[in-house]
Amino acid sequence: MLKLNKGSFYLTLACLILLIVMPSNNFITSVTGLHKFSILLIITMIAFVLSVLGMAGIKNGKSALLSSFTIGVTVLLMSFLGVVMFFGKLLS
Repeated sequence: MLKLNKGSFYLTLACLILLIVMPSNNFITSVTGLHKFSILLIITMIAFVLSVLGMAGIKNGKSALLSSFTIGVTVLLMSFLGVVMFFGKLLS
């Protein structure tokens, strides 16, 4: 389960990087037909589920801190993306 914990952490970092890079790139939208933030929200939800599952493999304080940090960041990122998508649909 430690690998699952680290994997979800790396996926969360990838989501944060994609949040910065994705708005300037229209390639993903043209290939998939989905909105960029919808794809990022799905990836973030997967990272959240993996981080919650990774809580089962906590052995020490470091892994508990890593898992808690990952859950916190994914919740904040999901909330941010949800608000942006909600108000984006209201204003369009």
